[in-house]
Amino acid sequence: MSRSNDYPERRDDRFDSRKVGCERGEIPGEASGADRLAREWAEEGGVAVDPYPADWDNIERPGAAVRRNKYGKLYDALAGHVRNEQMLREGRPQFAVACPGGTGTRDMTIRSLEYGLSPACPTSLAA
Repeated sequence: MSRSNDYPERRDDRFDSRKVGCERGEIPGEASGADRLAREWAEEGGVAVDPYPADWDNIERPGAAVRRNKYGKLYDALAGHVRNEQMLREGRPQFAVACPGGTGTRDMTIRSLEYGLSPACPTSLAA
């Protein structure tokens, strides 16, 4: 599931595992917004969770875009994009959910399309 962190308390309860045919599990990126909601949705519905957290602290990764956050800590600004590719390559999802969001959501949506998925957005989340 890919969506901006701007929707901390919204979710579409009608979007359940039986209706979407979620047989293998849910693959969240472990971010605080949509990924947290996706994890809760999966756990409440008895759907297996296969998390893929971004490795923001690995500034030694070849190709890392090292930046300094507002607290002065160094991080890999591309870690989310690397994680997105890993989620698709290793997790091999059957479908994707993506709603309006930022650059990470856009990246995951483009990658999903490249993997032959057509990301869906439940209408109650898009509003």
